[in-house]
Amino acid sequence: MKKIDNILIGSDPELFIYNKDKAEIVSAIPFIPGTKEQPYVIGDKGYALQTDNILAEFNIPPCKTVEEFLHHMNYMKAYIQDHVAKIDPALTLLHMPDGHLKEEELQHPQAKEIGCSEDYDAWRDGEVNPKPAEFPGTLRTVGMHIHIGYSDPIAPINILIVKFFDLFLGVPSVLIEPKNERRQVYGNAGSFRHCRYGVEARILSGYFLGNDELLKWTYNNTQLAIKEANKYLNDDEDSIDIDVLKEDILEAMGGNVEVAKQLVETFEIPMV
Repeated sequence: MKKIDNILIGSDPELFIYNKDKAEIVSAIPFIPGTKEQPYVIGDKGYALQTDNILAEFNIPPCKTVEEFLHHMNYMKAYIQDHVAKIDPALTLLHMPDGHLKEEELQHPQAKEIGCSEDYDAWRDGEVNPKPAEFPGTLRTVGMHIHIGYSDPIAPINILIVKFFDLFLGVPSVLIEPKNERRQVYGNAGSFRHCRYGVEARILSGYFLGNDELLKWTYNNTQLAIKEANKYLNDDEDSIDIDVLKEDILEAMGGNVEVAKQLVETFEIPMV
């Protein structure tokens, strides 16, 4: 059976721009260079910056270690903070799963756009997820998608990885992040995209970009999910029968805190 090896982990996190003087979230569009079609490339190491709807979004080079992951994420957070503060010292970064903006911040045509290409549901054998028609009112949501590269990727392995990602990151995320409305729109259990190098798990919110402890937890639990997926592929005696847990995982990620706590305790999932 195939083994998931030569693993690289990357991310394309989103974040809010926050005006401290006004005490409100503002659109990133006037302040952040780059678009999805033409990202603003920073240096030659694989960093890029852009806007997505009213959010700032960046990407980092793929990482082999948690130290690399922390370095790249913090480099870009510092770069964006420095960039917006030069424009207006009142501007800073805000790492939350969702937030509401004033209508005046949502007048740009890009602020009406929702999503880009479709994503898929690992728990429905990779079927296409319905694309949201629009954001509910002034709500905007923030993601921190995790990209997992490995040797010779194939669709069934991508789906397996995402199921274990749900257990080891999606379920505990319900207990870690503040209560929010994000999963009305994005980030439901099993959300993923196939990539030429592997898979993009689209479950986590931008809250996990907030500090080093959350970032280390994200990287380490991603590696743990892959380790458990490999044990499943190898039919190890102590492997987790992930499909048996489907209903519990869906229930937990749907907001059932008690089920989430039970899964975390049963499988000794590291928390932060």
